[in-house]
Amino acid sequence: DRSHLPGIEGRSSAARGRFPAALDRRDFMGVSIREPLRIAYYSDAPWIGGAERYLYLLAANLPRNEFAPCLVVDDASRLASLGSWMRSAGVPVHEVPLGRRGGAGAFVRTLRRLEISILHCNMPGPWGSKYGFVAPLAKLAGSRAVVSTEHLPMVPPFAKGSIFKTVAGAFIDRVITVSDDNVRWLRELHRVPGRKIRVVHIGIPEPRSWDGGAARRALGLGENDFICLLAASLEERKGHRFALDAIA
Repeated sequence: DRSHLPGIEGRSSAARGRFPAALDRRDFMGVSIREPLRIAYYSDAPWIGGAERYLYLLAANLPRNEFAPCLVVDDASRLASLGSWMRSAGVPVHEVPLGRRGGAGAFVRTLRRLEISILHCNMPGPWGSKYGFVAPLAKLAGSRAVVSTEHLPMVPPFAKGSIFKTVAGAFIDRVITVSDDNVRWLRELHRVPGRKIRVVHIGIPEPRSWDGGAARRALGLGENDFICLLAASLEERKGHRFALDAIA
């Protein structure tokens, strides 16, 4: 749904000449586009988790004749695996440490140099992407639209975070979240206007058939053996040991 978003148009007349004429007829937000849209995915996450894998899947699977994705990270050393995945998929990676002196200016200059049309802010928690303050910086850099993905909006707000998020949120055009229940948390806890929110469910298709007996036999398990399946990254911060202790 592209309603209510500002128009996006191709930037460079020189670049427009390098792409097929078929793209001249593509229409985006009511504006004819002659070149792939440049999208920057931003993350300042301190570790690799499901939200970062989500970024990789998004960027790696975009049709390159329509979109030109890149990744912008705050600290490449903390997200080395993500950077490696992106590069293997042909997605350029740029490190811009916003937390350092002059970081905001460097971020704006980077987005201007890359001629970014859309900035995608990855928000593993409500306070990611520098409380969302990369959004006004992107608009200052000339980006036409800013989109965020909120993975955990049920985390309660605190005074400073709430103020910062409200101010930065004014510059975000769309807020994507991953479940219908999250819409309530975004509206009630973080005061995100409902008109900005879109739900894109995550998950994988259910298998058409599943032979549990064959799976047990392959693992050397009996028909009545107890099985506990934890579908998640096996990392200490996830707390799996508490579940294992509980069923031991």
